[in-house]
Amino acid sequence: MKRFLHNLFGKKLSATVRKSSPAKRLRLQLEQLDERIVPALVAVGEAIAVNPGPSIVRAHQAVAQADNNGNFAVAWTVNDTAHVKVYDSAGTPRTGDIVVGTADPTDPWARVAMSPDGNFVVAWNHRFTSTDDDIYLQRFHADGSKWGAITGIARSNAYESEPSVAMDRYGDIVVAYT
Repeated sequence: MKRFLHNLFGKKLSATVRKSSPAKRLRLQLEQLDERIVPALVAVGEAIAVNPGPSIVRAHQAVAQADNNGNFAVAWTVNDTAHVKVYDSAGTPRTGDIVVGTADPTDPWARVAMSPDGNFVVAWNHRFTSTDDDIYLQRFHADGSKWGAITGIARSNAYESEPSVAMDRYGDIVVAYT
């Protein structure tokens, strides 16, 4: 294993392989001594037009990590209205544009996360006034249908904005915001 890692990264690495007694799984711990290992992003296909159409304001795009089948979700805002769409691994839409939130132009900054089974969640901030934004989220099934009601995450009189969201394989969700 150490030789493989040395050949792969070309640096001196410390690797330890241990067996965990209950599950008998192998766990690998890596520690690079002098530098960080930074993965490179490489394009795997042509660009995908997420929201083709007339020239309107698009902002705050976010892409969810792909599920086990390579499907992925993209969230964006158009004129301060949040949208999401699900694509298959080839970049073909699996759903139409789904308007998230209240569908009025006060829901900027959409973010999306996806679980390995394809269920996903969108978090966004809703603008009440120029000094009061709140954070909401909506869960969706893999087919794009809503899963439950919109949930208020941060709904004080303060300015909560710019959410980030993550979802694990069990469907647990965490939301961070400023």
